[in-house]
Amino acid sequence: MGAREPDCVGALIRDGENRVYIQRRSLLRRQLPGAWDIVGGHVEPHETPESALAREVGEETGWQLRRVEAVIADWEWTHNGLVRRELDYLIEVNGDLSSPRLEPGKHDKFCWVGFDNPEAVRSEYDAGNDVLWNIIRRAARIRLTSDVRLEPVSGSSADVLSWLYRNGAVTLDNGIVREGEAPDIAANLGRLWDTGRGYGWLAYWRKGGHSAIGYGGLVRRTTRGADQFVLQCAVLPGERRLDCAEAVVKVMLAFARNEVGVGQVSAYVSPSNRWAMEIMGRADMRYSGAVGSGGRHLQVFSINFHNAPPSAVGQEVVTGIGQILAVPR
Repeated sequence: MGAREPDCVGALIRDGENRVYIQRRSLLRRQLPGAWDIVGGHVEPHETPESALAREVGEETGWQLRRVEAVIADWEWTHNGLVRRELDYLIEVNGDLSSPRLEPGKHDKFCWVGFDNPEAVRSEYDAGNDVLWNIIRRAARIRLTSDVRLEPVSGSSADVLSWLYRNGAVTLDNGIVREGEAPDIAANLGRLWDTGRGYGWLAYWRKGGHSAIGYGGLVRRTTRGADQFVLQCAVLPGERRLDCAEAVVKVMLAFARNEVGVGQVSAYVSPSNRWAMEIMGRADMRYSGAVGSGGRHLQVFSINFHNAPPSAVGQEVVTGIGQILAVPR
């Protein structure tokens, strides 16, 4: 993005079910009447973007800004010939999420939208506002642990995936991924999100560092009539490789069980990949057979959620702000 200072800020506020808060602009508004919008507004001359964000959250909802997680969109739009730069933040707030205080005359309705139905309330008033809806969709797909933030892979993620491959990201099956394959992988994972056939994330440490540290994916398959996901994961080498991989895998398992309702998740692991074998144990995935693929011998690890007792849980995983979901043993 250009060097200009941000003119506007937006707030992506989520509840414990990872749903994003949106509010409808009053029909009396001059700009975009009747359209759905996120919390936000202009940065005043004396304000920083963060102070403007806190003010807008208070004015439009009655909630209080507690924490800024990350900037998840930096974009420009034009109104009446003027170009505006907007920063949209994923944030946490204090307050009763069930009862926002809508600003009189500006907004007349609110709702929460999830990753599987972000545009369920979209109407003719929202025509031409595709960029904003893409940002809302992206925010609804983000998942968190106490240490790691997982952002959805899309077609625009090719450069990040290429960077991971150049820096030695290792896959569960020790497969060789060529940098030139990154655009196809990114585009495919983005399409899978939109069709419900799969889900992919880039992983970042929530504290310290802005570069990706790995990625994870779930690809839906039907095997012998059973609906399941095949789990993919790759992380950078280093001291915290195991911590990163464990967080990514456990978030994906929680997502598959609690949010998608799939019955089983499997992973293909190279027997020589020691860290991957350890992660399977940490995630309570059990050995279920062996396969040959491309001249390589791989072991299959699976977890069947239907057979896991409801009370059996592993490490708690935070997948929504203020929400705890548990991974079965």
